[in-house]
Amino acid sequence: MKDASYRPYRAVLLTACMALALVAGCKPKVKAQPPVVAPPAPPPAAPTVTLQAAPTTINKGDTATLTWSQRHAAFDLS
Repeated sequence: MKDASYRPYRAVLLTACMALALVAGCKPKVKAQPPVVAPPAPPPAAPTVTLQAAPTTINKGDTATLTWSQRHAAFDLS
């Protein structure tokens, strides 16, 4: 007779465990965060070329010296 008196308690305990499992299993799913993307690197500086003549004015038959320099060029032409 002792086992028969535990049947209602077992049924209540089983129902409570099933309800707890149902509630615990129904959590909203957490959305995955998108990966952090590094900002793109800035573009390289534009190449510049400077050309100079000395003297700045010449007469026919005179000589002049030309010099030039470059910055941020991918190759060296000097």
